[in-house]
Amino acid sequence: MIVVPGAAGSLSLDPGVAGGIGWIPGQAGSTELPGLLREALARPEVTVATACGGSILLAHAGLADGRPLVTHERGQDLAGAKAARRSNWCPVVGLPGR
Repeated sequence: MIVVPGAAGSLSLDPGVAGGIGWIPGQAGSTELPGLLREALARPEVTVATACGGSILLAHAGLADGRPLVTHERGQDLAGAKAARRSNWCPVVGLPGR
């Protein structure tokens, strides 16, 4: 099992703000991580789970096609229209204020 965690940083969703949660998935996406996740997802014996920003990383890398993703509704906006159309977003329930 591989767990791709969410981002821990400032609450800025702007991808141009270094250290913000809008910036961190883009930085992770420019490493070898998406390729390694692609390999893991191709192996039926491997389970890949994501939390929050991890879902955004998979969507940005084009690895979310046909896969259910869970993130906060603001995360769906952060993933962008292209990623959101390609993915099956599941609502987050039970969060404070929801």
